[in-house]
Amino acid sequence: MNKMGKECNDCDDLNVATLKNELAAATKKIDDLTTQNKELTGKVTDAEKKAKDANDELTKYKEAEKKGLAESILKRSDFKAEDLKDKSVEDLRTIHAAIDHVKIEGTVKNVRGAGDKLPLNMTADGKIDPTKSVMGNPVRQADGSIKWVVKEQ
Repeated sequence: MNKMGKECNDCDDLNVATLKNELAAATKKIDDLTTQNKELTGKVTDAEKKAKDANDELTKYKEAEKKGLAESILKRSDFKAEDLKDKSVEDLRTIHAAIDHVKIEGTVKNVRGAGDKLPLNMTADGKIDPTKSVMGNPVRQADGSIKWVVKEQ
């Protein structure tokens, strides 16, 4: 009979030894899962530490790059330090690249030549000679291309 005073058909099949065996198996499974949980928790902790360390290194690298870009920009432009301090690394890279493209290396010479008193198509009396071209005369090359030849005065 069960607690309520009724007969139980399955009660004969259940005995204390069977229940103890099932309890031992369940306890073993719980212990295995607890051990696995501890191992996984340890791995997660290690991964979090590695991710934090990597993030710290990346932050240091970005700050160093930002400082280097800002110093380079300040040396080569009219920017002020307070203009650059709140800019992101990506913005500083863009500004730095723009300055690189704008900067003129070397000196620029006049196309007609420095020190020429008259343009090539002007005569000594200051009139334009229509038979002379400022660009020179076209001469066809053996390969079919055209080369402009400017005669010296």
